[in-house]
Parts: sequence; structure tokens; C-alpha cells
Amino acid sequence: MKSTFEMNYKLLNYFFIINTNYVTPDATNTQLIRQFMDLFIEQHFFPRVQEAQTFQFQMNGNNQPKTVIRKTLGLISLDNRWIINFLPEQIEIAYNSDLESDDIGVCDFLNKVKEYLRLINNVTKLNNIYRLGFVVNYFSEGLNIEYNQAHFPSESLSDDLVEVQHNSVKRKSIDGIDFNIVKTLGYYSEAEINYINGTKKFKGNVKKIDVNTVVSENNKFSLDIIDLLSNEIFSDTL
Repeated sequence: MKSTFEMNYKLLNYFFIINTNYVTPDATNTQLIRQFMDLFIEQHFFPRVQEAQTFQFQMNGNNQPKTVIRKTLGLISLDNRWIINFLPEQIEIAYNSDLESDDIGVCDFLNKVKEYLRLINNVTKLNNIYRLGFVVNYFSEGLNIEYNQAHFPSESLSDDLVEVQHNSVKRKSIDGIDFNIVKTLGYYSEAEINYINGTKKFKGNVKKIDVNTVVSENNKFSLDIIDLLSNEIFSDTL
């Protein structure tokens, strides 16, 4: 059963990363974009093309960097909550709260991730998955006495305090896969949080849980690892 202070927490966002040597979708290929639209139309997504600007410094003595414009393909839901980005050797899937409506839980999010990845696999094959990462961010507004007395020294909550954080790192091995579990608990007296509708002045507690698989030649990855995240990691982490 969750403690009182945990029950007061609100979701800020989920962030899932999968590293794989798949073929990155061509953002200029209209036929490929149409394939994604056909697959994701029932999921209420539409494609978006973004331009990323990078600088490459020349090695021949010329100090002027070369500007490189790279177009990347992504998908975004009609309500702007879900975002899928296709990057070289990496796919990112994010869910953002609007801080007003009810949000989905961890298991529901991870089930959707599996569904989206299976749809993506119909267009561009996911080969040799070698790392998974999952981050959850929560916040609780206001000073929670019960929480702070349990986790922070009373003198740390003085009037001139801006922030204080505690971190813990654990490693858990399940079915031959090693997981790093990083939990950050903190208190902010002056902060802004970014969410789907903009920014919000914030004072209160934060909780971040970062779970990632350890890169190892012994790790054999499949999408079933997402079930381990849901059933074995977050069942006793939240």
C-alpha cells in the first residue's frame, strides 16, 4: 500500500528509450510516411518532420564550423500527449501529463509502448536491441511534512534553501538481464516545471525513477523485457 506522501504525487511524464540498429526512417520519403499514417491512424497519431541543426568543426585548419541540417521523422498524438521520435540507433517514446486530466499508469504506458513498437516493426525492422531505458517523473506540490521529516534533516528546510536531493542506485538481475534502478527524491523551494501546456511555478517534492538495462554481450533483448519492467521492477519500486 502506498504511503500518504506517495498518494499525493502527480505524474509529470514517462520517457522510454530503445537502442537498436534499425534503419532510421527517411523523413523525406512520402511513401514511408504514408505507411506510418496507415498504421497509426487508429492510435490518433500524425507524422511530423523536424529539422535538427548541428555543427561540424573542420580538421583542416579552417576554424569556421560547417552547419549540418538533418531532418528527422516523428509521430505525435492529436492531444499532444504522446511523442515518438526516430533517431539514429534510437527510438524515443514519451507521454506528457497536462496536470489536469487523469493519466495512465506505468503498466498501461508500457503496454502501449509494446503496441507502438510492434507497429513500427512493420515498417522498419528492429534488429539487435541492445539497451532499454525508462524514466518516470512525479511531483507533489507544497511542503509535505511527513515526507521531508523522513528523508531530509530539518535544518535543510530553512528559508534560504533552494533545493535538496537524495539519490539511490540499485542493480537488479532478472532472467539474465541486469537493470540499474536510480531513484531521485528531492525538495525544491524555487523551481519551474515544464509540462504539456507550458511551464508552472513549483514548490514541493519531486520523485524520479530511472531504470535502464546494463549494456552487456550476455544480454539477449526482446520486447518481452518491457514486461519485466512492468511486473518485476515497478511492482516494488513505486
